[in-house]
Amino acid sequence: MGERVRCLSVMIELLPKPNRAVLDRLMYHLARVADQEAVNKMGCNNLALIFGPCVLRRQDSAHAQEQLNDVARQTGCVQTLIEEKLKQYKATLHNIVELEDASHKVSANLRKIEEHRRNSEPSKTSPNIGTAKQLFEEQLEFLGKQKERLLQELPPLAPVASSEDLSSSDENANAAASSSLSVEEYALDLDAPPVFCLLRYPTKLRPPGPPHRRRPDLDLRRKAFANSRGIVSFYSPV
Repeated sequence: MGERVRCLSVMIELLPKPNRAVLDRLMYHLARVADQEAVNKMGCNNLALIFGPCVLRRQDSAHAQEQLNDVARQTGCVQTLIEEKLKQYKATLHNIVELEDASHKVSANLRKIEEHRRNSEPSKTSPNIGTAKQLFEEQLEFLGKQKERLLQELPPLAPVASSEDLSSSDENANAAASSSLSVEEYALDLDAPPVFCLLRYPTKLRPPGPPHRRRPDLDLRRKAFANSRGIVSFYSPV
């Protein structure tokens, strides 16, 4: 297993930077899914069986039987990557929890020092109290930096919006604002009395036809009408 992990790590380092970043983000997502195996029943093996042929495939076209033979190797490689990422994910979460517990203990000690300084007289306060407080504050700052470093190692969960997405969202917001204004402008008032008005004849507003248009001849119209009557009488039931 260790040799396989080292070989896969070397092959991943040879990938281009964008491909390596996408693969790392995908393995991190699958590791988070596998971490909830008790709920979703999707362990590392099941996830690798589904995503293995999608992530790893041949560059040249192969026969269907050869592709089926590659599924086992593809699943094994992707399962190894998911398991390794899951170990890193659990270790990072464990370290973050430990840092949070240590920060709570240091914060509790700082609160005790502040309570002791408020309740005791200034003349009876030991000079070591100030030194201890300074040490605890430095420890709290160090723990906070370590926790921030571990959080930065985890990929961000929220998608980063591009400039096109931001521009489209602005356009949607402007369209929504204009639509709301138009709705308010043309809202109906049912309490107001009705207003009656006369509409102009619609044919007067019809655009004129093309110039020098010849009207159909009267004889042609009569022949067309006669032909249509003959067709109707031909198809009419007897």
